[in-house]
Amino acid sequence: MKRTNIVLVIVALFLLALAACTPVPTPDPLPTTEAEMESVAEPTAVVQVESADIEPAPEEFILPEQPSQAEIDAQLAALELDVLTPGDGVQPEIGDVVVTHVIITTEDGEVVFNSYEFGDPIRFPYGVELMFPVGLDAAVGRMSVGETARFTLPAAIGFGPDGSGLVAPGSTVIMEVELVSIPQIELIIEEEGDGPVAELGDILSVHYTGTLEDGTEFDSSLGRGEPIQLVLGAGQVIPGWELGLEGLTEGTTARFIIPPDLAYGSADQPGIPGNSTLIFDIELVEVQKTPIQQ
Repeated sequence: MKRTNIVLVIVALFLLALAACTPVPTPDPLPTTEAEMESVAEPTAVVQVESADIEPAPEEFILPEQPSQAEIDAQLAALELDVLTPGDGVQPEIGDVVVTHVIITTEDGEVVFNSYEFGDPIRFPYGVELMFPVGLDAAVGRMSVGETARFTLPAAIGFGPDGSGLVAPGSTVIMEVELVSIPQIELIIEEEGDGPVAELGDILSVHYTGTLEDGTEFDSSLGRGEPIQLVLGAGQVIPGWELGLEGLTEGTTARFIIPPDLAYGSADQPGIPGNSTLIFDIELVEVQKTPIQQ
C-alpha cells in the first residue's frame, strides 16, 4: 500500500474563518498638465483643530500569547478519547487521507459545526505537520475505521489563542469524530520511466485521459495537445492524483483508479455524476525540480 506525506491545501470547512474583503482604493492620477502642476504646488489652508476634537491613538495591539511546544506536547499526552462506537481495528498511517465526520461543540453546549448537515464528510491527510487543529490529528491517529469518539481540545491543541470564525479566541471545544474510511487508490504501472522521481514541490507535466467506470470519457489533455502542469502537493488536483503521482518517475505511464472519497465525493461535476469512481490513464511527461530541491 503506497504511503505519502502530502501537505494538502484541502481544507476542512470548520478550520477556516471567513475573511472580509475590503476593496483597494484607486489612487488619484498624477498631474500631467502645467495648470495641474501649479494647482498642486499652491499651499493649502491650515485647519485649526481643537485638542478636544483629536481622537486618542488606539491602544497598542497585543498578539495573543502562543502556546509553547512543551505545553502542546503535555496536552497531547493528556488527551483522552471517550469511545462511543468501536471500530474494526484498521488505523491510519502517516500520509493516509482520512475521511471523517466531525461535530464541534463549545463548552456551553453550542454546536458550531456539524459535517453531517453538509452531507459530505471531511477529508484530510493524517500525520501532516501543518494539520490544524493538532489535537484532531492526534485523536484520529488513535482511532480505527468505523469508530466514533468524543474528546475535549483545550485551545493549545485546538483552535489556539486566536480562535477561528467559528470558535472564540482561547476557547476549549468538544469534538465528536467518526472515522468513516481510509480510502486508497489502485495504481497500475504500465511502463516505468527512467527520469527523476516526482516529489512534493516538483512541477509536473502530465498527459491524461479520464473515464468513468463504464468507459465514458469525461476529459483528456490529448485532444488539446498540451499536458497539464501542476505543483505536486499544492492541492491543485484531486487527492487521488496527489497520492498516485508522488514517487513516479518521469516517463512513466500508469492507470489510477480513484474512489469518490479521493475524487469529488458526492458532488456532481461536468460529465461526472456524484459518488463516481474515476479512472485516469496518465503519462508523467516531465518532472521539474525546484531550486530548493536541486
